[in-house]
Amino acid sequence: MITFKRIKNLLPQLLAIAFLTVMVLYFITGKTMIACGAKSVINAIDGVVRIEGESASGSGFWVLPGIVLTNNHVVSFNDNLKVIDSKNNVLFPKIIATDSMRDLALLEISENYHPALEWRKKPVGLIDDVFALGFPYNGPNITVTRGIVSSLKKDEYDDREYIQTDAAINEGNSGGPLLDNCGRVVGINTLTIWNSENMGFATKADQVEKRIDEMFEKSKSASPQEIAAGYSNDQAEMVARYYDVLGQGQFENAYDYYSQERKARLPFENWKKGFENTYFIRLKTVYLTEKSNEVYASFIATDFGERWGDFVTKEFYGEWNLVREDGLWKLDTSNMAQLE
Repeated sequence: MITFKRIKNLLPQLLAIAFLTVMVLYFITGKTMIACGAKSVINAIDGVVRIEGESASGSGFWVLPGIVLTNNHVVSFNDNLKVIDSKNNVLFPKIIATDSMRDLALLEISENYHPALEWRKKPVGLIDDVFALGFPYNGPNITVTRGIVSSLKKDEYDDREYIQTDAAINEGNSGGPLLDNCGRVVGINTLTIWNSENMGFATKADQVEKRIDEMFEKSKSASPQEIAAGYSNDQAEMVARYYDVLGQGQFENAYDYYSQERKARLPFENWKKGFENTYFIRLKTVYLTEKSNEVYASFIATDFGERWGDFVTKEFYGEWNLVREDGLWKLDTSNMAQLE
């Protein structure tokens, strides 16, 4: 017969078994036995911030003490940035690193120390509950929308992987976190498809978490000129930013990524004429080769066809050679060729 005294004597062993069971289940499933739900998600709200600038607003969240993660398109060419935290403190960030291809940016806020949100280690699956947090465009109050994981998708152009969800992701929610029901980050809200109902996308957390560690390390070696320009000492990102700006049709800004010698060889007006027929440019791959000044890139360019409504898409690949000028990497020569 099991007596109270015997149970009392066995209590340390029972507690140890219970603890080991919790740890094994967490390792296998990524979930704890502690009840998760509304309170966990509400607690995570404190880790989300509003980002405002002259031309756009968006959202972000703390990923390291003093470091906020957001989408690059929220802060790119958006002057006089301000971050408003959960206590309505107005903070003034410094962009320390960007990833134009994956649409990520890290903001440093030295005057604020805030605990980071927790990343979920196990990837989400279909029909898992998710919550999108963020600040709608110019809205002072955070919104929380609930949905499920509708699909897991890969980008048709590059290696990015997305979580598709029916949780509403409104304009201004870009850069905010997508959470599970334990308040852990499973993705960063990135975009929605216009004219479609209940369809939003977030870049998967496992891709983002690894990348921001690399970005943060790169930022430590940035020159004062690179910090002032809003990016770190990252040659591949320099090339990625060039194609991002070029794809937006900002020719003057794109031309500024060239070295002085390249500008001398290729006057602005002559260079710009080469894009008169271009409709769309999208970078596919970019990475630093074994040489410190050489970056491999491939991109897609879509031109208008001969007849109205026709389009011709071509793919190009090759290496860019970079030079260092006044503390910045600049594009100098390339050997781009069309993929047949």
